[in-house]
Amino acid sequence: MTKSRIMMLMLLISITFFSVSAQSVKDGNVYRLVNVATGKAFTNGDVAAHNTYLSVADVNENSKGQEWTFVSLSDKDPVFTLYNDNYGQAADMTSNPGRLLQWEATCSDNQAFYVNVVNAADGIVQLLCKNDHSLVLQVQDDASLVMVEDAGGESTYFRLEYIKSNKIENLPVMGRYFIIREKSSGMALNTRGN
Repeated sequence: MTKSRIMMLMLLISITFFSVSAQSVKDGNVYRLVNVATGKAFTNGDVAAHNTYLSVADVNENSKGQEWTFVSLSDKDPVFTLYNDNYGQAADMTSNPGRLLQWEATCSDNQAFYVNVVNAADGIVQLLCKNDHSLVLQVQDDASLVMVEDAGGESTYFRLEYIKSNKIENLPVMGRYFIIREKSSGMALNTRGN
């Protein structure tokens, strides 16, 4: 095999791998996140209140607390806010990453997860802190979800089960521009150059 054919084959393989990985998580898709080690789903326990700690529980297809929309925060990196549209809450690492809780969606760094694809074919990912990739979401023995340092293994792996597409347009994503329109007239808010 000639050198140019080998290079072409390597390029084709890398493009194919990148495409599969990039398709694993899509902006606006709603997923159930099932922990590989426990077989239990990431949930808010069907509670809408702020400061509710997130955990894992038995998979329940009727539980709206297990439906999480991935809202993209970056055009170049796989960084997302996990938003539960049913309850108007987002997964939040708090200002000192630790135990995961839910809070109103701000799309701030506390709610920015870097999605590390572990196995694209099976939809297996890890959720890392956007600003510190050594912090990874891990299921604890008490079913709580905690950001821990340099952990690995199946307790940090989540299988994404696609539920539906649900493009969220009204979250305050930093670095993006929004047009605010009055619903009935379609008139847009204008600062008149101020």
